[in-house]
Amino acid sequence: MKEMRFIANKRQYISSLLFLMLCSVFLFSSCHYFNNKQEKDNSFKMGEAAHPLYKLDVAKTEISWNAYKTNDKIKVGGYFKDVSIDREDQIFNSFYDLIDGLKFSINSLSSSSGDAMRDLTLNDYFFSYLSQDFRINGALGRPINDSIDVFFDIFGQEKVIRLAFVNYTIPPYFDQVIELKGTIHIEKQFNAIKAYNSLHEKCINLHRGADGISKTWKEVVVNVRAVIINTSVDRIKNH
Repeated sequence: MKEMRFIANKRQYISSLLFLMLCSVFLFSSCHYFNNKQEKDNSFKMGEAAHPLYKLDVAKTEISWNAYKTNDKIKVGGYFKDVSIDREDQIFNSFYDLIDGLKFSINSLSSSSGDAMRDLTLNDYFFSYLSQDFRINGALGRPINDSIDVFFDIFGQEKVIRLAFVNYTIPPYFDQVIELKGTIHIEKQFNAIKAYNSLHEKCINLHRGADGISKTWKEVVVNVRAVIINTSVDRIKNH
């Protein structure tokens, strides 16, 4: 009798052990399936976020310039208040695609240097010789590494100027900032010697330095800064 009880208890113990093992396998498999599903879901969401959409913030596009006078190279700076761009409110899959082929038009009458008389002189004796209807039109090429070609339309002739190009991300919405910077030679690159001579003759006394020599530099430094919005981010939710 004792042996029969022992055998019965042993069988019951083995059955219980097998039942526990099967339960463990089931639970492990279920957890593993759930974790894999959760990882796939997270991966899908991350994949969506990895492909943001971009739009140019025209209101935050700034174009400034620096010109120079006298042999001491005294800087005279200004910026354009009126700039139109053909891709306002358009959405692109990458900010490179947004930039490539972008057309712009600068109203040179909107140039502001902080001196009303100087601005009037620039309009009458420089910009009137540089552009038709006081519009400086052009387009951007596609950035290549740290440079970009800018195509200007100067009295119907295309002038290509290569500028330095940098971009960086700003928090908290992962927007992109692009900056273009470089020097334009009025005569060599724009062939705008008439515009240069007109301004220099008008300002011959104003551009005379302490050495008695009047000099108007032919190089103008241009700076462009634009903000490209990452439209994939919910800005209200994350505000």
